[in-house]
Amino acid sequence: MAQDGRRYELMYIIQPGLTEAARKKLVQEIATEVENIGGKVFHEDDWGLRDFAYNIGGHSNGYYFIRYFNGANPKAIADLDRDLRLNQDIVRHVIFALPKEWEMLTYETTDELDAELQASKASKVAVKTKKTVEAKSDDKPAKVDKKKLDDKLDQIMKDDDLGF
Repeated sequence: MAQDGRRYELMYIIQPGLTEAARKKLVQEIATEVENIGGKVFHEDDWGLRDFAYNIGGHSNGYYFIRYFNGANPKAIADLDRDLRLNQDIVRHVIFALPKEWEMLTYETTDELDAELQASKASKVAVKTKKTVEAKSDDKPAKVDKKKLDDKLDQIMKDDDLGF
């Protein structure tokens, strides 16, 4: 995949009240608009319907879409941002430039993804286990005799001069 110019990520949430046909049409319109501003889409994800942590514009969920593209100039990005902001079927959106060193990880099969996720989980468990073992190996504080502590506190409280 040849990548020209700056790379961007566009994430947008479509309100849940649209029919599937209207949603697909809107997604296609946004793809066309990205191409019209000189962007070339190199990856897209449809995350489907997801719940929000809190209501947004009276909605408790929405359809998430992510589109990665490159080649558009910053002025055109500002125009795309304005158009998405004005579209009432878009609940929220965000566009940001990706760092130059950023690279997209892709997997040919779900087996590759599962293997990487398992390796990642295993390394996190190993680190967590190591931290737990280190924490348990520390010396525990000596037990305090509550009676002696109470007596000492009573003595301090009876003393008028607290040392201030």
